[in-house]
Amino acid sequence: MVGVRKRAQVNYAENAGPVLDSDDEREQEQEQREAQARRATPSKQRARKRSAAEVAADVEEAPLLDIVKKHGSAIAVAAKEWVDRYRESRGAATAELLSFMLQACGVDYTLTEEAVEEGEVDAVREELDQLAQQDGLVDHWRAGTKAAVRAFRGSYLELWAKLMREAYAADQGLFDQYLLDKLSSLLIALNTSVIREFRSVATLTSAQLVTAWTHISLALGEARDTAERQLAAEERKKGGGKAAADRIAAFRRNVDRCHARIQELRSYSDALFQGIFAHRFRDCADEIRATVIEGIGSWVRLHPSVFLTDQYLKYIAWALSDKDARVRLASVSALLALYSNPDNLASLSDFTQRFQQRFSELFYDADEAVAVKGVELNTLLVKQKQAQPSQFAQVYELLADESHAVRHAVAELVAAMLEEQGAALLAQAPPSSGKKQKGGRKQLKGGEGSSGSTAAERQLAGLLQVMHLLANPPPEEGGEGGQREEEEEARPLEREVVSQVVDALFDRVPVLSDWALLLAWVQQGKAEAHFGEAGVTNLLHLLRDALRKATGGQLPGSAVPPAGRGGAAGRERQQAQAAARQDATLALMKDLPALLRKVQTDPLQAAALVGAIPEMRLEVYALKRQEKGFASLAGVVKDTFLKHADPQVAQECVAALAACARAGPDSIKAAAQLALTECTDDVAAGLASAVGALERAGARRVAAAVAALEASGGEDEAQVLFDVRAALARLRALLSLGGGAAEEEEVYEALAKLLEWSAGGSALPSACVRDAALCALLLLAWRLRQLDREFPDPAALADLAAKRAAFVGSLESIAEGAAAADGSADGLRDELAGALADTFLLFSAAKYAGTALEAVGFEPSDDAVHTFWQLSETTLRHPVQAEEEEDAPSIAARMAPQRAAASRAAQVALFRAVPQHAWLAAHLVSQWVGPEAAVSDGAVWRWAPVADVIKEACRLMRKAAPEDMPPIYLEALKAAHARIEPREEDVEEEEGIAPDQEFLALSDRIAKTYAGFNSSAAALEHIIVEGAKHALRDGPEHLSFLEGVAFFVRALPAARAEAVRAAVEAAAAPHDPAPGDSDWETYHLFLECIDKRAAKGRVKSVLKKGGGSAAGGGSGGGGATRDTARKAPRKISFAPGAGEEEGIEESEEEEEQPREAIESEAEEERPGALRALPRSSGRRSGGRPATSGGSSRRRGRASQPQDEEQSLAAVEEDGEEGAAAEEDEQWQEQQGEEEEEAEEVMPTMEAEALPRAQPQQGRRRGPKLHSMFAAEEEEAAAEEQEQQQESEEEDEDLPAIRGRARGGSQRQPVVVDPQPQLPAAAEESEDEEERPARRRRRR
Repeated sequence: MVGVRKRAQVNYAENAGPVLDSDDEREQEQEQREAQARRATPSKQRARKRSAAEVAADVEEAPLLDIVKKHGSAIAVAAKEWVDRYRESRGAATAELLSFMLQACGVDYTLTEEAVEEGEVDAVREELDQLAQQDGLVDHWRAGTKAAVRAFRGSYLELWAKLMREAYAADQGLFDQYLLDKLSSLLIALNTSVIREFRSVATLTSAQLVTAWTHISLALGEARDTAERQLAAEERKKGGGKAAADRIAAFRRNVDRCHARIQELRSYSDALFQGIFAHRFRDCADEIRATVIEGIGSWVRLHPSVFLTDQYLKYIAWALSDKDARVRLASVSALLALYSNPDNLASLSDFTQRFQQRFSELFYDADEAVAVKGVELNTLLVKQKQAQPSQFAQVYELLADESHAVRHAVAELVAAMLEEQGAALLAQAPPSSGKKQKGGRKQLKGGEGSSGSTAAERQLAGLLQVMHLLANPPPEEGGEGGQREEEEEARPLEREVVSQVVDALFDRVPVLSDWALLLAWVQQGKAEAHFGEAGVTNLLHLLRDALRKATGGQLPGSAVPPAGRGGAAGRERQQAQAAARQDATLALMKDLPALLRKVQTDPLQAAALVGAIPEMRLEVYALKRQEKGFASLAGVVKDTFLKHADPQVAQECVAALAACARAGPDSIKAAAQLALTECTDDVAAGLASAVGALERAGARRVAAAVAALEASGGEDEAQVLFDVRAALARLRALLSLGGGAAEEEEVYEALAKLLEWSAGGSALPSACVRDAALCALLLLAWRLRQLDREFPDPAALADLAAKRAAFVGSLESIAEGAAAADGSADGLRDELAGALADTFLLFSAAKYAGTALEAVGFEPSDDAVHTFWQLSETTLRHPVQAEEEEDAPSIAARMAPQRAAASRAAQVALFRAVPQHAWLAAHLVSQWVGPEAAVSDGAVWRWAPVADVIKEACRLMRKAAPEDMPPIYLEALKAAHARIEPREEDVEEEEGIAPDQEFLALSDRIAKTYAGFNSSAAALEHIIVEGAKHALRDGPEHLSFLEGVAFFVRALPAARAEAVRAAVEAAAAPHDPAPGDSDWETYHLFLECIDKRAAKGRVKSVLKKGGGSAAGGGSGGGGATRDTARKAPRKISFAPGAGEEEGIEESEEEEEQPREAIESEAEEERPGALRALPRSSGRRSGGRPATSGGSSRRRGRASQPQDEEQSLAAVEEDGEEGAAAEEDEQWQEQQGEEEEEAEEVMPTMEAEALPRAQPQQGRRRGPKLHSMFAAEEEEAAAEEQEQQQESEEEDEDLPAIRGRARGGSQRQPVVVDPQPQLPAAAEESEDEEERPARRRRRR
């Protein structure tokens, strides 16, 4: 009997779940509900919201520093309460306030009332310096997140401002000559400290105090003015008797009191300025100098009548030439605020005249933010009539600057000068004849000038003049380029620069939206008359980009626009874009076909004009019944496409027709689709005809034509070669945007013939071979896309598989020939490598395994993959000429081929597109450091684009399959070593640079990937042991490979060093290396390296167990030993340690013990269970040991027994668990010390990569490896001391290793400046300032 499952009843009212028929389903449903409940329940309980009374109680009892850090909203209340405490006891309140300032510096120091009364600020400052250098400082100003740092700084300044305001309101403290005296004295004393943090806080506090006093002085000044007016009014009254006299006396007392208090505050301000700011503006710390300038600028802005003098302005002017951008930015910002107030212009006139030259240099400041502020300052000067636009005639150069912010900042100033420049250009009286001048310019037939021109025309003329100057910079004064400029034809501006100009000026130059005027200047020949053919090209590019900008398109080279905003602003923007598209279409649709025919012969002009068609509103043609007009336009575009062999023209024409075929009314789509179909048919027929003509010409004639083409540099091109190249360029444009041409069988046949021709060894131009291979690949890709993924047509699938096999065979043959060719085929090699990589990725057998399309997949042969890597490696190893003053964009541009080659190889390896992906990944990793990166910092900088690609590829491979990385790294080392090994005997070193530096640098780089928590004992053992086997495979012939393997020993766990040594000795056993044999010296030094690593673990274990007892006894020297007491771990606390309370004196150094004594002692004191225990298997994947019970290192240290016997007994009782825990603890300590041990065990990459003066002595690498350990042998005692110090301070350093805790402060070492003040140099010279670095002008 078959049971029928009933439909579950659903109660929609109560939203009940379905009724389940079995217990299993009920249990499953219950488990799902519990899992959902666990996900919904937070893992950490929410903190209870505290009441207002509790918060107020905490604030009332909290010190001022805690209020600033944690209770910023209670600052006003805290300021009032402090003023009340000052009223009760001014000494105690002053001590509290000064202690708060010192604690904000980061020192745990509290001033007493007696110390405040004594006023010995110099003694206090000396004591603070000593305390800070001994114990360090708590960093309140940089610890935590950026938001927390900003909040602390703002709250600190707010507290001082409100304290002064409340003291003034309560008439307490400001004018009793006590609080301000004590405060000023301590601030001036801290100003002379060598501790940078003290000077920084003192300068910031002083600036805020003077600002607060300036606000109070302004309030007192208003009160004084009011009292003076009242006094004058009372004195004008007649009579009044005694009451009037009393009022007059009261007003006079009020006036005198306000005036006296203003003078008193001014005297305090002058004292701080002369005692602090006059010295700190030359401080060695840039943040202190910036604080000085910011403070002076705020004072001048607040109270110009007092501070707007040369005494203060000179510091702002001198800061314009500061070497640090932060200081220059503060200076320019202060000046911008001053000039924004029109009332200050009269007082600033002499200052402006004096420093006008320096202001004009701010345009080209090396820092982007300073340059932007400098542009804004000079623009403001022009608006305020303080500067003439003619002074900034060259500022248009910044429209082509790399910075988007600089371009937009300078656009306003350039736009203001366009009309004047255009008027000057149009005012030039051309000759009466209409002949062409030199440089391709044709003068107007009449005597047109600027008298009859409109403002829009003058603006357009000025804009075209700017574009002409950007493309053709004027020659330098006194140079020889003037005559050459007149003889050479003017060049058009680059397309990307035109887009940048339009993007910057579009919202500020209305003529860019005047479509009728832009077209008229092309049709009437005005642009050609003034600027030649280059001017017409610039104008058409301007028209296209302006239309794209107006319709909301993205311009090439411009910044990515922000996400679209909704609401009214978004609707208005969309309406403006639609209106611009409508107006442009109405202006273009009538004259566009004729204009396109006019410029059809020039490829740049034709491409620019065709590029404007997709931005038009095609519905207008249907609405105005102009379908025939659009059909005529499509026909002109098709003719332009078929008349040019330029790839850019072909791409623009196909893109325009494809856009019209996708959008618009059906009649427009049909006309565009018809034009595309005709283009496809003509291209297919033309390609077949060109290939037939090539075959009829014969291989000999074609080879002669190719040789003539290469000899002429591309000028002398035979017609048969031109026809093939033009047909391939048009076909590539069609295939890149659509698959219509892929259906033409004659297209594939023609491409197959070209590829077979080239694969057979017949000569063809590189451009033809490249385009033929890419077109064939695109054709196969389109046919693959047309197949049904689930039920493909068997005939189509078989046909595609056959075509793919033929294409791959031809491509491999061509690639093999290109790999063996000379350097003249560099461009072709890159294109062929890209085609091979795309083929591997597109037709990977692993990609289609088990699917209906499995037949199209293939696995390339080893030779094919090796050929691909050979092409890529040739590009990667291609020498790059170093240039002076290289910056990141120029480096990226010059290293683009190398980065592309690395990216292609990385993609093939990451996606496992070929069975040899591990081999390919290893050879890619072998290029990590570059051919010269080990010996030159400039080479490291240049190789960074490629190194970043390889680094990211390693990260992704390690994330996908971490077990594959050790073999890949090892094979990479083998590949790098194989590149240099054959050269060691025959090739001498050049300029003292060893030939194996790249191999050593690569070893160091890979070894550093296993540092810290990324370490893996199994991976390190594999690399070391297998690397040693590779080095020992032929006896001493390849021992130099051990020099690279030695870098991995420094990260090896000390507990596994002995096992690794045994494996290495077993690998060398068949060769029986003798200890005294010089050929095996490198091998013995490598074993010594492993021994040193093992000895570190033994020494550390002995020090840990010994505690305060004797560390051991040696047999030599009388057997005398010295007791060493281990210091308790330092923690973030001000309480004394256990050793300090008991009066234990801590030793600073340890005597070096012989290795045999340490080994014997370690074995004797180690329990039997621990000695026999193998390495713990409870390791995590990241290399960090999994401690049992979740115990951390800090808790394990805190609970460590003091007595050695108790520790040994505990280990004996715990057995294997205790041994594993101790080994895990040692593992974490070793990883925390990895950087220091790298310097001790093996040299760093920088130290080892330095050029050597001594030449190499054949294959004997022993002396070289021995030199690596010379420094360590000389400093063995210092090594043990460093280990003990690291072990003592590991708890204190743990937060720094893991990163600063958010929202907390950590004690940091202080920055001591023995000479806090820079020497007086260029700052005091107003005529000969040192200029900072400048931006590179475009040439």
